[in-house]
This record gives sequence, structure tokens and C-alpha cells, in this order.
Amino acid sequence: MTVLIIGMGNIGKKLAELRNFEKIYVYDRISKDIPGVVYLNEFQVPPDVSTVVECASPEAVKEYSFQILKSPVNYIIISTSAFADEVFRERFFNELKNSPARVFFPSGAIGGLDVLSSIKDFVENVRIETIKHPKSLGLDLKGKTVVFEGSVEEASKL
Repeated sequence: MTVLIIGMGNIGKKLAELRNFEKIYVYDRISKDIPGVVYLNEFQVPPDVSTVVECASPEAVKEYSFQILKSPVNYIIISTSAFADEVFRERFFNELKNSPARVFFPSGAIGGLDVLSSIKDFVENVRIETIKHPKSLGLDLKGKTVVFEGSVEEASKL
């Protein structure tokens, strides 16, 4: 897999350091010195990229998404708060309808559910599955069990 990482803050740097990719392209306005990656001087999606990971900022999502949506890539958006901007959100999902890209919003913070809730009229289906050790939830359970199942609205109230 060839990946393009947008933003080399903590998340981008850790991702690049994993070295789990055939090739890593990086676009960051401030070049970092990480060996083994190909730095892009201007933003583009190279033709051999299969996955784009945005981990820069909501502004980067707004600035580069429409170019990314023109490519047949998996697009992972970390800075989901960009979708709090109603104008951007509507344009993004309109463009997505005819895009060859597949878009992913990774979960990992309950705050992301607020964003999903705000875009519910534009999304047909979202499934989030999180597996945690029972003790991290203050539970003393053996084996797998479902702790919560329900809507985004219900989950955001927890």
C-alpha cells in the first residue's frame, strides 16, 4: 500500500514511523526530517497512492478534500471537526456522491460522534464498533459482551 500523509504532527509522524507501507508520501507545510518518506513540495495525490490520511487540521480538510475526492483512494479524515462548517459539509457530501474515493471517519473519541450526528442527513449508514477491556469501563466482566448499542444521539449523551 502506498500512502499519502497530510500533516506531520504527532499522529502523522507516528504513522510514518510505523513503516508498514510500500511507499510513504508526506505533505506538510513545515518539512520534518523523517528518512524514507517522499516529501511533496506542493499538494497533490500521486497516481500510485491508494490511501490518503489527513491528520493536519480542519483547515487542511477544507483545503485539500475536493482534490482528494477526484482520486480513487481511501480517504481517512482525522480532523472531523471540519464538518461543523455547514457550507463545507454540504459541498463535501455533494461532491462525494460522484467521487471514486471512499471516505472514512475513524472513531476514537466521543467528540467524533457529535460530528456524525450533525451530518446524519447526508449519510445513509454509520457503524461504529469499539472493543475495550471491561476494567477500562469500570466493569468486572469475563468474555465479550455488548455494553452499548444504539443511535449516535443516544451515544453522545453518555
